[in-house]
Amino acid sequence: MMKFKWSLRIASAIATCAIVLMTPQLARSQSAQTPLPAVARSCINSTFVARYSLIGTTQVAGETFYLLETFEQGETAPEFADTLVISVANQRCRERYFDPSGEGGSLSSAIPQAAARQLTLQAYQREIAQVGRSHVQQTIDDLAADAQGVVTWPDEEVWAIRQLGLRLPANVRVAPQSGGVQR
Repeated sequence: MMKFKWSLRIASAIATCAIVLMTPQLARSQSAQTPLPAVARSCINSTFVARYSLIGTTQVAGETFYLLETFEQGETAPEFADTLVISVANQRCRERYFDPSGEGGSLSSAIPQAAARQLTLQAYQREIAQVGRSHVQQTIDDLAADAQGVVTWPDEEVWAIRQLGLRLPANVRVAPQSGGVQR
């Protein structure tokens, strides 16, 4: 359970900083954002989701995956954002991953590892664009230091950090795959 919290903590801490520092830019970028196709929007439960922001999209084996940050009515702060991944194949959508609890988790436990890696990479790229590379690195360092010992982070987190040339703290290990989808 502890290993799953780190993924969310990383994303939440970075997103919190992004909102605080970049609120005007976020408002502009959200309005210019590419909308989801109608078939993908049909998977979003409007009873629980008042608004969403598209974080990333990727295609694996003919299936398109969308990473969304969702908010319930009245919630705007990133620490209250939920993570939703939906996929579309053959004009049908599926909810693949939803984290309303704040516990976080490994996307690759619910979607193919290649998709999880690409979506996580896009999330990091977005944060770097919004708050800067050094701030993202500091957040990663702080989260690892708070662990006070060896900590495991999901494969897609470690992979994205390495792809971006960010420094991986020495106490971070890759979490073993938990029977996730491997395609």
